[in-house]
Order: sequence, then C-alpha cells, then structure tokens
Amino acid sequence: MKLFDKLDTLNGVGPKKKSYLEAMGLETISDLAEYFPIRFIDSTNMKPIKDLVEGEFATIKAEVVQVVPHYHGRLKRLDVIVTDGFNLKISFFNQNFLSSTFLKGEQFYFYGKVSRFGNNLTMTSPKFENVKRKKVLGSIIPVYQQSKDINNKELIKLTDQVLKEYTWKNVIPQEILEKYKLYDMDKTMRELHRPKSQKTYGNARNSYSFYEILTYLLALSTIKKDREETDIKLREFEIEEFLKTLPFTLTDSQMKVIEEVKGDLKSGYRVDRLIQGDVGSGKTVVAMAIMYLFYKNGFQSAIMAPTEILATQHYNSFKNTFDKLGINVALLIGSMKKSQKDEVLEDLKSGKVDMIVGTHALISENVEFKNLGISIVDEQHRFGVLQRKNLSDKGVHTIVMTATPIPRTLALVMYQDLQVSTIDTPPAGRLKIQTATINENGLIKALEFIEKELKEGRQAYIICPMIDENEMLDLNSVKKVYKEIKKYFKDYNVGLLHGQMKPDEKDRQMEDFEKNKINVLVSTTVVEVGVNVPNATVMMVVNAERFGLSQLHQLRGRVGRGTHQGYCILYNKSESEIASMRMKVMVESTDGFYISEKDLELRGSGDIFGVRQSGFMGFILANPIKDKMILKYAALEAKNIYRDDPDFIKPEHLQLKISVDRLISRKFNC
Repeated sequence: MKLFDKLDTLNGVGPKKKSYLEAMGLETISDLAEYFPIRFIDSTNMKPIKDLVEGEFATIKAEVVQVVPHYHGRLKRLDVIVTDGFNLKISFFNQNFLSSTFLKGEQFYFYGKVSRFGNNLTMTSPKFENVKRKKVLGSIIPVYQQSKDINNKELIKLTDQVLKEYTWKNVIPQEILEKYKLYDMDKTMRELHRPKSQKTYGNARNSYSFYEILTYLLALSTIKKDREETDIKLREFEIEEFLKTLPFTLTDSQMKVIEEVKGDLKSGYRVDRLIQGDVGSGKTVVAMAIMYLFYKNGFQSAIMAPTEILATQHYNSFKNTFDKLGINVALLIGSMKKSQKDEVLEDLKSGKVDMIVGTHALISENVEFKNLGISIVDEQHRFGVLQRKNLSDKGVHTIVMTATPIPRTLALVMYQDLQVSTIDTPPAGRLKIQTATINENGLIKALEFIEKELKEGRQAYIICPMIDENEMLDLNSVKKVYKEIKKYFKDYNVGLLHGQMKPDEKDRQMEDFEKNKINVLVSTTVVEVGVNVPNATVMMVVNAERFGLSQLHQLRGRVGRGTHQGYCILYNKSESEIASMRMKVMVESTDGFYISEKDLELRGSGDIFGVRQSGFMGFILANPIKDKMILKYAALEAKNIYRDDPDFIKPEHLQLKISVDRLISRKFNC
C-alpha cells in the first residue's frame, strides 16, 4: 500500500463507494489517513449493572432475558430485559425490527447514558454489540465526519485497513522528537485514529501539530525569495513637500512605519514588508508617502486593491493629492473600455504615468512598466502568497497591507517571507465607535435610532450575511431585508448592493451612496473592504452571529470615518451562549489586535498560502493561537533546520523535504 494509491485499492471500495468518498474530498490513502475523527466515544467505563449511576455514560456486559415489543399507535417501543445477575431494562423506539437481533441467552455489550424511569434505572437506544463479534465497545470509539452515503462504521472499517497495512516513515528528526517528547509519525497517526487513552491522544495531537507547523514554516522559508540586492536604489528620502499637501498631521505610528521602509530602502536590499494596522489607522496615506518617495527618485509605483470600488476610491484620493504636485496618476480596472485600457498601458510603458492604481489586472502579462520601483498590495488578506509572489517576481520592491490585524507575535512567525510593520494608533480626533447588541425585541428601537440619524442628514448601512455569492438562500435574504427596510424607511432612498450584481450596477449604487443620493444602503459584505463614506454614521449587522469577529470589526470600521460619532448595532438572532460571548467582545473592545486574537481562537486564521479564509491556516489539527508553545518551539527548530540545511540534503531531513515539497505542491498546484 502506498500513500497516494486511490481508495479503490482498499477492500470494499467499488466504483459507487469510491464516488461517495470522492464527494467527501477523499481520493487517496493519504486523504483518508489525514481524515481524523472529530470526536471519540469513550466506552471504556465498564460497569456491572448494580454499580450504574444515573446520568453517567457506561458500558455493560449482559445476557438477554426477555424481548418485549410495544405498539402505541405510530409509536413503537422495544424493551430488552438484560441481566448480569442484576436486571436492567433497555428501550429502543421505532426499532422493533431489532427484536430478531436480541436472542434470548445471547450476550451483548451495551453503551449509553444511564437514565431513570420511575424507581428504576434504564438505558435508551444505546450502542450495542454481540460479544461473539469483534469487540469495539469497551474501547475508545472514533467518530468521523460522515455523509449521507458513508457512515461511521464504514469509515472505521476503511481506516482500520490503512492502519493495518501501512507504516508511516518518521518525518521529524529523532533528535527533535526526543527533545520535545514527541511521538514518531507512525505512532502519532495510530493514536490519532485509535487512541489508547485521552493522554496518548493528547500527545499524538501535539506531535502532529508540531509536524504541521514545522513543515509549514519550512515551506514558507523555501518559497520566499531571500533578501537580495536590487538595482532599484533611492537617493532622495525627503517627503516634506508631500506632507504639506495633507490637511492633517501623520501620527507617530505612521511616521515610524515610513521610517522603517526608508531603512529597508537605504540598506540596498529589496523591500518585502507587511504593513498591518487597525481599521481606519491610515495605511493608505502611508502608501502614498512611500510611492511619493519613488516618484522623487524617478521610479514608477503601483498599488493593487482587491475590488474595483476600492481601486477607484484610491485613485480619486491619489488624484486629489498628487495633482497638486504635478504627478500623473492612472487607473487600471477590468470594467474600463478597451480603448481606455490601451491608452493607460501605453502611458505606463512610455513612462508618462508616474503612479498607477488598479486591481489584479496590474499583474497581467500585458502590463509593461518603463521603470517600476515598487508594488503595493492593499488589503492583503484578500490575496495570498501566490499573488504576492507574482509581484515580487517582477524584481521590484514589494509592500503588502492589511486592515485585518494579526497578533504581532503570530504575524512575525507566520509571515516569515515578510518584514512586519504595525500602525497601532488611530489618527488624531477619530471618535471611538459605539457598539451595541440587540435581539429581535430591540429591532424597532434600533430602526428608530437609525431614522434619528437619517433626520440629521447622516447615512446608514444595513449589512446582511452572504457566505457564498452563489448561495441563493442568502441572496434572497438580502433582497427580503431590502424590501422590509425600504418599506420602513419609505421617506428615504434605500439602495441594494450584493456580489451578484453587475460591476457597473455595484459601482453606481456605491457612487450614489458616496454622494448621499442613497440614505440607507442594504448590502452584503462587499462593502467590507476599504469603502470610505464619511457621512455614514451607523451600521446594523443582521445575523451578526454568522460573522467572524475580525469581519465584524472590519465592517464596523466603515462608519465613523468623518467628524461625527459612529455607531454599530449587532443584530444577534442566536440564543447560544457562545454567540452572546462573541457579541460581548465586540461591544467591550475596539482593539482590532485583541479582537483578532479572540477570533482566531474561535474560528481560525485563514490560509496564508492561498486566499481561503477559513480553518487554521490550512492546518488539519494545529491551532497557532491555542498551541502557542508548540508554535514557539516549532518556529525555533524550523529556523535552525533552514539555517543549517536549507536544501534538506542531510539524511535525517529526507522525509522532511518530501513533506515540505508536498505541502508547497498542494498549495501552489505546481
């Protein structure tokens, strides 16, 4: 058996079952081996009937004495009387077909919750197993994520085959295993699927988490471009003329980041830096200052935004500022006419354009610069390493920016391919956004508050969830909310914005909102990134419980960007305690770094390699927030390995190289 053999090499997997497994994302032996149980049933608590305690889960071994079916209309009940010297009644509802299974005199294991009926203890619908058959009950039973076509028993049977026939080679060097008391890979995999105890499972999980983080960090080190000297060198570093055009003074935090970039440029090495800052911290003006530096030194610069709306808004801001300085700024987005695009491309190639603002169209093959000096990617959480690599491969300085704050220690480790700068103070005079959470009972009061803001000439967002733009259920809910809001605010203009609208429709709605032609904008999260409407003072998020905390914080940052007080209303339709706790975090804190850490604990951190934003960076078991110590030590060992053996040529690093290459191949499809 080989790891990358197809699953139909296993006994019992024919074409039909193979298709069911593929629908679950399971195609190879490796896929199945990494399909770990989501939980376990600990049926090791074996007890005689006389020692059973109400409320506990227990396993008993008993003989069938009597089987009594009952019929009460549509309700059917099967009572099985068993004994081990003491009697116990076990009941099954609507499963009278089991009467032929429980033959008098046969012994069974039963596992379930002990409950009380009248004066007697009982079990209802327990798991059971004939003693004559292979024993499962009385052990720790894995429970896998199932589908309607593949049940847990089948998954156990298939993984049992793999565990019986395959032996995993060790990946982590023996010295490191011994140093941190980790299991080797074979023992790790066996304990993750069939643990002997809670303790051995915990050790196996820690071992696998260490392996995941170690290979992940080594992959990052492998794909990153080593800092290299560049021909794009600056000699002029004064930006006073630019600063004089601004109607405000930059914060100390903004100036610190600019100086850090200047330090990079003076070093003679290519800049590869992440600038992160909270919502509204002023990253765009920092980007403008850096691009001005390159203009002063005779180089072109480019900034790439994830949406046409944001790119257009950046373009307008850049034009307003740089027109005063005689700097030619251009825009390049997909919805432009071909003639417009051709003109911009020609001007870029000739050097007529000094600065260009655009979307991912900027990294197209047909885009040629005369002397590009720096590429800046705004809102990097919408891109991944692959897109960043496409930019840096052009040999120019590269800066990426994000308004999704990442705890600094985590960022320093997980973004090893980048230097990290942090803007951690808001612009002077920015008012703290007031946040409240409501349930259905508070909806009318919230709408009345929004109307009060509208009467004062302000504007409002109503945000609805849309997890997937193809999810019609969510799209319909947006339209439904739009109709209801339009009916309530009948004296005001209400707009609708969602991802399935045509680009020109979206732009028109957003432009009308910016110009205050629309008073209330009902929207999905397409407004999340960067749109700046200073007159918008209040936002209500419908079904707030369906959003991640970082996303809620990002959305909240769309209001209160002017001189007026900003408000955020979180409409929580869930009654769960966890949802309430999450809403409490949003109400009590406006610190994006604190919120992001809480969000990471609850939801995961996305996939840095690509653009997927769920899970824990693509990890199967590892959680870089909860596994802080594992992250710390794995980062240390990754650094040592890459420093001493960057090509993984040492014999003890052979399997590690295979794992790293496989990870890179899977993430980059190369």
